[in-house]
Amino acid sequence: MKMRNSKILYYLVWIIVGALLLHYGNSLISHYTEEAQKNYQLENTVWITAIVPFVYGIYLALLEGLPKAFVVNWLLLFIVFLPSFLLLMYPTLVMYFNISNMEIFKFATIHDGIVFGLVSGMALVKSLTTNR
Repeated sequence: MKMRNSKILYYLVWIIVGALLLHYGNSLISHYTEEAQKNYQLENTVWITAIVPFVYGIYLALLEGLPKAFVVNWLLLFIVFLPSFLLLMYPTLVMYFNISNMEIFKFATIHDGIVFGLVSGMALVKSLTTNR
């Protein structure tokens, strides 16, 4: 089975942009972490550690190709995206609202929310679009 040249080019561009995205995303997280250590203000760091993995997940969903049509998969949206996005945003919500459930906080902050960011970003794209 032959692969078309456009597909090979798409994969090459995808991996190059992915490497750049990882580099700049990680340097952005490092910058805000250093600033938080100097100024003792964690708000920006918590926001960045939630946004960057979410963008990674959105980009990971584009590996199969650019979306062709807008089709809502409500089951995927409510069962996968919504809980993972709420767990991703839980540390941020704790800063603004009086929420004191430490078990959910520990679970939501495992690995700085990278897993929940990837899952929620990817589930958002997959639940709203189709490649057909």
